[in-house]
Amino acid sequence: MTSASSPRHDRRLLSYIRWRLPSAALRSYLSKHGQQPVAFARWLILHTSGDLLAIEYVLAGIERGWLADDPPYRLPQSLMAFYDALLRATRRQYLSQWPVLVEPVLATILVVRRPISALLLAALAGVADVQAVEQILSAFYPAIISIRIDRSGTTGWCLFDSSFRDHVNTRVVPPDERIDLLAAERRICDHFWLRAYPHTANGK
Repeated sequence: MTSASSPRHDRRLLSYIRWRLPSAALRSYLSKHGQQPVAFARWLILHTSGDLLAIEYVLAGIERGWLADDPPYRLPQSLMAFYDALLRATRRQYLSQWPVLVEPVLATILVVRRPISALLLAALAGVADVQAVEQILSAFYPAIISIRIDRSGTTGWCLFDSSFRDHVNTRVVPPDERIDLLAAERRICDHFWLRAYPHTANGK
């Protein structure tokens, strides 16, 4: 349902955004881009067609610094657009580390559908530096990555929402920007195969 067809929904969104705006980062953003709080809140509802999740992600993106430099007209209009903006910003920040750290970590957590420790995630992703893995996970927390407890009581990192996996599966990007889920599945299979049959490590 769009904002234009739901005045009651609009009012609730307006109240929510106005409740969020007093944070220091959002006040700084409004001041930097010459925005008045109420006018910005109403504009954001129209800009996102009243999508609460998109609104929350945009506000969180500004607070975390991912979108702080983007003028209002460049802010994502949808959840999928937010995912793209976040991935582009992360790739710019970690350009040299994208193929050897960021991409394998993201691909692995997309394939593993349960909470997983940073130590095991690093092993499955083929990354030796566990602290670097934790840094990447923290960079995407809480927008894409979440911390949850599974049925066994184990606390670990996992995907916040399956919509990100759906987006990765359908987005069209150059090969060097791709998140390769098939490669992640192969790495995971190889990891557990070699744990079970270590004598095959040299191709025996």
